[in-house]
Amino acid sequence: MKLRSMTVENFRQFHGRCSLHFSTSEDKNVTVFYGANGAGKTTLLNAFTWCLFGEFTPAFENSTHLLNERAWNEVKSGMEVSCKVSAEFDHEDRKYLVERITIHKKTASGEPQVLRDADLTLDITDETGRTTRGKTAADTINQILPARLSSFFFFDGERIENLVKPDAYKEIEDAIKTILGLEVVERAIKHLGAASKKLEAELREVATPETQKFIDEKQDLEKSREAKSQEKEKCGKNLEALKKEQDLIESKLRNLEEAKKLQEKRDRLVKEFTENQESIAAVRKEIARRSSHQGYLAFTKGLFEGVIATLESHREKGEIPSPIKRQFVEDLLERGECICGTALREGTEPLQKVMSWKERAGLADVEEAWTRLCAQAEESQRIRDELFRFLQERGGTLAKLTATQTFLREQINEVGDALGATESEEVRNLEDRRNKIVQEADDHKKVIWSVDHDIEGLEEKIKEKENQIQASQAQEMQEKKAKLRVQVARKAREVFEQILRLRTDDVRLQLDERIKKTYSKISYKAYIPTLNEQFHLELVKAVGLEDEAVAKGTGENQILSLSFVGALADLARQRLSEAKEGGRAGHSIGFQGGIYPIVMDSPFGSLDENYRDQVAAAIPLLAPQVIVFVTKSQGLGAVRERFASRIGRECVITYFTHKADATEEDIALDARGYPYIRRSQNAFEWASLTEVTGGKR
Repeated sequence: MKLRSMTVENFRQFHGRCSLHFSTSEDKNVTVFYGANGAGKTTLLNAFTWCLFGEFTPAFENSTHLLNERAWNEVKSGMEVSCKVSAEFDHEDRKYLVERITIHKKTASGEPQVLRDADLTLDITDETGRTTRGKTAADTINQILPARLSSFFFFDGERIENLVKPDAYKEIEDAIKTILGLEVVERAIKHLGAASKKLEAELREVATPETQKFIDEKQDLEKSREAKSQEKEKCGKNLEALKKEQDLIESKLRNLEEAKKLQEKRDRLVKEFTENQESIAAVRKEIARRSSHQGYLAFTKGLFEGVIATLESHREKGEIPSPIKRQFVEDLLERGECICGTALREGTEPLQKVMSWKERAGLADVEEAWTRLCAQAEESQRIRDELFRFLQERGGTLAKLTATQTFLREQINEVGDALGATESEEVRNLEDRRNKIVQEADDHKKVIWSVDHDIEGLEEKIKEKENQIQASQAQEMQEKKAKLRVQVARKAREVFEQILRLRTDDVRLQLDERIKKTYSKISYKAYIPTLNEQFHLELVKAVGLEDEAVAKGTGENQILSLSFVGALADLARQRLSEAKEGGRAGHSIGFQGGIYPIVMDSPFGSLDENYRDQVAAAIPLLAPQVIVFVTKSQGLGAVRERFASRIGRECVITYFTHKADATEEDIALDARGYPYIRRSQNAFEWASLTEVTGGKR
């Protein structure tokens, strides 16, 4: 999939018709758009996602208001105005033109009447130049780039670090299953579950009273599990809604003069609190890992000292090492002659003396075992002492981090109290609602933890009932057949579940390897990224023979997330290659892989200079086509220098503000100035696009 152009018409800030063109060169694969904060960078990113998938990124606010304000105000009653985005791209020797449009009609009262609501069309031009209208546009686009993968290729650079958070595991797991085309396996598991229930109902009709009792008990347990699962799902959705509402409230507080400084302070404290919390989790994990490997040493007090003392006692007595070896004595006795030449005859005193040395002589393997045991005891004692030093040191670190956590929590609470005590009623109401949201979110998290525990217990009881059903005696042939059908359906489902687990883990390991390679190219730090069995992205560093978890900052999080995106893109390319060659992927059902662009908004916003330089160097390598939206401060200087050899096109988003005293700005590109911020000549704020001269390289 290679993007050629996109046109937006009356879409959010963009009044009228504005077109964007992207570099399709293999060598110069980067297209850069420069725009001020609020100018429309995030809008253009969401123009892609809305046009292709009818979806928006999490940071896109007021997604129900897409129609340009100026266009709506200028249209007369009874007339129509459209909000439209069209995108042109190539894929597999075909050209695609996708268009999504919403049309409103202004009624006599001035209210909008929706005539078309996000209608989607797709025109496909084949190799011969023949163009046809796609009948199932959404399905066709989803086959080219599955919607479950789209968020990894069209994303907000400042929020991509969310991929490293624990609650992102489901998104990563879904991406892996999509890459594999395992939706069909998931559907099979679901359908086999339904088939098992139907067959169990048939079994119950012909089963003995005992078997019927077990089936009824199992069904009751399954109903309880389903209710618990629904409760968990509901809590999860409520948590998401609460988080969005909290983000919205905090955004409003940042924009209110009376609350701005306090909210910004809280933002900073919350960030520190989160990073400190991650540090605590990393130290605890480190302690747990070390304890699981060496914890037994804590119960060996005196054991190693006793072994060493026993060996030293034997050494002091001259028993270890022995002054003479038993094999030497046995050789003398066999020869019948002492080393001094005296004959060793039966019944003589010389023979008795040499025989006595045989009892005192040491066995080589025994002495070697003792020596080895002593060395092991000394090494174990050293490791034990080191373990206690480690636990003492980490315990001290944990105590400091915990104290810091308490301090930060108090500081955050103080900011909340200050916001709740401001003279502004609006601020007080917002803060009061935020506090209630936080409390509700905590309650939901507790419920989810409790429900997870209940589901786990129910799963064990259901398995027990399944075993009891199979173990119960069948009296009639009909019952035996029914029981066999239930068993076959259940076994088939277990096989598919095993396939799903094994193939998912196989791709997880492939991604893990690719993430490591990509990360090593970007970061200057000797950290090792890991995609663990729980689908969490983590960083570790080698400390001696052990791996120690790293408390990640914003820079590490962003690089780690970009490494995952690059690895995912690489794996999708590999799957396409296998499909073309008729290999394993070519014979599978579902997703066949693909080559995709990466479109990112503000990937440098929260990075310091070192990390900006590293990320800028890595971004062109992530995909064959990269489109980046940046501010002037983010994109100029070292970043543009890093991009220079790979930039194929550049464009400036000019922001027109209706603020009368706004300072106008230009952006200098290749010694030429382009309008960056301008005062609007009307009562509206809007944006336009200007391609950089020489930007098509």
